[in-house]
Amino acid sequence: KRFEIFSPDIRNNDYLNAFHYSDWALGHFFHLAEQEEYFSNTIFVLVGDHGQVLSRPDEILNNFRIASLIYCPGREDIKPQNVETVCGQVDLLPTILGLLGQPAGYESWGRDILNRDLSGGGFAFINKGDAYGWIQDSLLLWEKVGAQTQLFKIRDHAIESIDTTEYSIYGAKNMQRRGRSILQLEVEMVHDKKLEKQWTKLFSKPPD
Repeated sequence: KRFEIFSPDIRNNDYLNAFHYSDWALGHFFHLAEQEEYFSNTIFVLVGDHGQVLSRPDEILNNFRIASLIYCPGREDIKPQNVETVCGQVDLLPTILGLLGQPAGYESWGRDILNRDLSGGGFAFINKGDAYGWIQDSLLLWEKVGAQTQLFKIRDHAIESIDTTEYSIYGAKNMQRRGRSILQLEVEMVHDKKLEKQWTKLFSKPPD
């Protein structure tokens, strides 16, 4: 009860109280951890999950823009910084391996977001069932199986629709190919027969 500081007459009070407790819990955890020997020799990774399920393109920026923090208290060579490029949860594995500084083989679609030698922007893939969004640079490609594909420009945390005749200018076909490929792999991995049937109906030949 001591964490319920927001009264029921305040909008979203249950969420706000949960956030208040989460903030306290994380602070308490780190106060305890910094007293332990492992503290300065540990990489701490905090990452959120998605918000509400994907249903409309305009909800993506709010519900799938999640918090992530990588904290290395014993590494003076790592300065505080914000990573401004598009990132996804698949980037966590290669980024952590990069921080460890040891050669390692791994299977991941992601990349080390702290590696400044990488060229080009990152990407984020998000989906729910037969719909997916592919975010790359300042673009969002949205597709739902059996429905028209849409392309949007991201400006100031909002999206603007792009005319379909301009798809080729923005490289949307390549974004679509990559998004469909990951969606196809997910369908095959979870053996969703219903979705698989829709997929076969939509595409005469699945993307490579």
